[in-house]
Amino acid sequence: MAVGLRERTCVAVADAAARAWSRRSDSVMEMPVATLVDMPAFHAAPDTAMAVMVPDLQRCELVVDDAVPLARLQPVAEMLAEEGWTVTVLVPTRRTGEAHRDLRGARCGIQPYWLEGKELHFGRHQLP
Repeated sequence: MAVGLRERTCVAVADAAARAWSRRSDSVMEMPVATLVDMPAFHAAPDTAMAVMVPDLQRCELVVDDAVPLARLQPVAEMLAEEGWTVTVLVPTRRTGEAHRDLRGARCGIQPYWLEGKELHFGRHQLP
């Protein structure tokens, strides 16, 4: 899937993911991960980790850029999974291996994203 990209941040990737989900649901919300958890790591730079929530489908995509240590997402993914959400972590392609290592055992999937020119692409869903 390719979409036009306005800016090169996880906010723009979250916007693109939300647009894709809005084709399947009317209840799509975007928010910083910092609004979901009380973890100082996410409050320091709230635009480096975004959540795309689709409540009627119980889906959540956690979108990160290069700044977030992926191991910090494991407790977030676990908390959401415990509440009944299906969680996918969207990571830059170059961080896919790191995501497999740091999220191993977490109840979430991994989906890489990358840029080609100004086009944003999403890869296949993977399990850590």
